[in-house]
Amino acid sequence: MRIASALLLSVLIVIPAAADADSGIRKGALFRSALLPGWGQMHLGHTTRGIVFMSLDALTWAGVGLSYLEGTFNRDDYTWLAVSEAGISVSDRSGDFLDDMSDFNSSAEFNDYIHRLARYYYPDDPDAQRAYYDSHALSSEDSWNWSSEDARNQFADRLRDSRQWFRRSMYI
Repeated sequence: MRIASALLLSVLIVIPAAADADSGIRKGALFRSALLPGWGQMHLGHTTRGIVFMSLDALTWAGVGLSYLEGTFNRDDYTWLAVSEAGISVSDRSGDFLDDMSDFNSSAEFNDYIHRLARYYYPDDPDAQRAYYDSHALSSEDSWNWSSEDARNQFADRLRDSRQWFRRSMYI
């Protein structure tokens, strides 16, 4: 959707400029450059300039692809770590759940933290504490237990790296 919007915007910008072009050859160059940066330069006889534009465009797209690929590799790593070292599949889990997994050694430790928060937020109201705990604590199907602190730290590192690489692939 984002690429289609960018392409449509580019075409809408190029069409009025093409209408004002003083010759057919320039109009053809403008449309060629809109489709592939550098192609219009080459069409006008500026081969070196065209090669530079095409090379920069190719390098940009290679950067996008490599960043996305690196993000995918890191996602595969943290998914594998979660299954093998914590005993839980994280395929369709929310980002908040993954953050909690990277912060706590087990779901029991997380639930203890939620219990402490409930007591802190509602010190004199046991019913409110219970309601808070029930709405925020994890159920048994969401349970995990990291085999070691090192495994949890590796998971957190891969999760952070994956997010950074995917973010880079969007903003290159």
